[in-house]
Amino acid sequence: MTLENKDVEMGSELANILPAMRNPSIRHKVLDHQLQADTASQKNKWSLCCYSKGTDARLLQFIATFIISIVLLIFSCYQLSYTSDCEGTNLYTGLITLVVGVWLKSPMDR
Repeated sequence: MTLENKDVEMGSELANILPAMRNPSIRHKVLDHQLQADTASQKNKWSLCCYSKGTDARLLQFIATFIISIVLLIFSCYQLSYTSDCEGTNLYTGLITLVVGVWLKSPMDR
């Protein structure tokens, strides 16, 4: 198989870079980069039994985190408003602080 045939098999986006693709080391780096990009996209895609196309894993994780946070906030606020003794409120105040701390960005992350 000739070099030109391999360029056609790799796809139109790689076939447009013919002069650079003749170098084997550049070809290897380009193919390795494409393989890593494909692996990353497959890693972030989850397929469900009821939805065959699949969805992004990061979206599902965000939705689950958001729902759990809202449930914890509602539960804690309800318990704080209907608890008669002040000593029993430490747990619920801690839960609210935990949820707020999870959602706020840390200055070290920037």
